[in-house]
Amino acid sequence: MIDLVKFVNNTLEKYQYYIIDNKKKIFLVCPTKYLTNSGEKGDRFSEFFSLSELEQVLKCFQSLGIYTEVFFETNSLFSKLLSLDANKMSDIIVFEHTESNGICAGDSLIPAFCETNGIKHIGPSPYINALLSNKFHWSILLRNYGFDMPESFLYQYQKKWLADCKPQEGELIFIKPNSGYCSIGVDHLSKCHLNQETCDLLDKRVETYQQEFIVQRFIEGVEYEVPFFVDYSGQIHVLPPIRIHHNEQKDFLDFHDVLTDEYTFSIETDSEILSTLNQVVSEAVSFLRFDKFGRIDIKYSQGKAYIFDINTYPHYIEHSSFYKSIHSIYKENTLDIIMKLLLGNLFPDF
Repeated sequence: MIDLVKFVNNTLEKYQYYIIDNKKKIFLVCPTKYLTNSGEKGDRFSEFFSLSELEQVLKCFQSLGIYTEVFFETNSLFSKLLSLDANKMSDIIVFEHTESNGICAGDSLIPAFCETNGIKHIGPSPYINALLSNKFHWSILLRNYGFDMPESFLYQYQKKWLADCKPQEGELIFIKPNSGYCSIGVDHLSKCHLNQETCDLLDKRVETYQQEFIVQRFIEGVEYEVPFFVDYSGQIHVLPPIRIHHNEQKDFLDFHDVLTDEYTFSIETDSEILSTLNQVVSEAVSFLRFDKFGRIDIKYSQGKAYIFDINTYPHYIEHSSFYKSIHSIYKENTLDIIMKLLLGNLFPDF
């Protein structure tokens, strides 16, 4: 915890010097319900900010005294950036959020544009965004290199099971879209036993969501969300892990829970569990070559930490594990602290 507090204090000092003293400008890319003209509808709408969440972010930047320009679509951001003189690019920081635009690895578009043009942006690299857009690929990668992972299979449209590999008949499994966040495509039917009825369900889901589904052996256990930072020098800083408490005796978060915030959080205090979570998250972040910040979701069962999801743009507003984790260290002005950390973390130490 001492090292974490030192990192936070050092990053806050960098924020003051690099952002405030050097008068940086924020280009906020914030896909927002009813304002973003993306053609999205249905479940993927849950990836967008609500109007109240957008208001929270804008008020925060206003209170910090940072000039902020808002963009609701990626193309409008690019048009603005391309209209600027090259020497103005260094004054801009792009504060992006998840916006896949419904295409594979779409979240890598803004990072790739920014890094090609030498523009600072808060999110992970194009490589990380592309890799983590395919849950099956990174799950197999981590499992093959010794991480505790639920065994994974891929169900494809028309082709059915990839390489004809599938769970055993009657086995307890969990099904979800192979790409996407916010528990999109997850409901009360996602936890099931493999049988013909489940295969029929998978056929319908694959067609509905227009993508492959990852099928994993279901792991019973306690669910944790573990946020982290990776500083400019590559050092990993794991934040206090957050335990998820489900409503209605559930043992996983579904789309409705995430959409309506019908779940609660608590800070984990058990030293043995904390040691395991911190080690697993640190090793996974290092192995994947993660940068800047993110969150790893874990099922803890019988002393083992099973990674079941990774988020490159975790929510950081009030009802989120990222917020609760920082709030456990800084009780006041928590959102302000988060914004300062996200921005200050983009720069080297003095």
